[in-house]
Amino acid sequence: MSKNMSVYFFGVLLASVASCSAPVTSPNVMPTTSSPSPSPAATPSAAMKPHQEACLHMSSGPQKDVEAALLSSGAPVIAADHHRYDVTLKAQGDRFGGTVVFNNPTAGDVRFYLGFAGPISPDTKLTLTQAGKPLAFESVDTEHVHEECSDIKVLYVAEVGVGPVEINMAGFQENVARLVLEGGSGEDGHADDHEEDHGHDHE
Repeated sequence: MSKNMSVYFFGVLLASVASCSAPVTSPNVMPTTSSPSPSPAATPSAAMKPHQEACLHMSSGPQKDVEAALLSSGAPVIAADHHRYDVTLKAQGDRFGGTVVFNNPTAGDVRFYLGFAGPISPDTKLTLTQAGKPLAFESVDTEHVHEECSDIKVLYVAEVGVGPVEINMAGFQENVARLVLEGGSGEDGHADDHEEDHGHDHE
């Protein structure tokens, strides 16, 4: 065998070895990336107490925007559906107020968590009316619940029957009120433990 022929076969051998050692790739295979898991703090836990869950919704939502009506007719409907409702209030003289409606699906205690900008004022009021009659609050807490969650200014607890309830707000210094509703033994599935809350009796 000539010297030139030996060089030729040696070159072919090197090329064959290089092709066998190269990695095999497929043009149709795309790189995969794992989606980040949602933060546990972003969703309510079944082990949460009502105050904790309400605080989560009050501070982080999810939220829905509604515009209060001056009368119950035409008032927007809100729900105890794990949302914060940002209610735009109507001008009433030099203050703000308005009405929204809650369709209560199950008779029992309902917690009305109220948040708003500015300090708590004696003029700031929330009242409930059902079937044309005012509902009395079992407790009104302006201290302990606010200490636990600074975004909540007042917690109202009332025993509410099945059907629409008018939530009337008046005397607000700002034109937006924030509401989170938690059912006592209704659709939220929380136990009826309002007597364990550090509320204040409202006469």
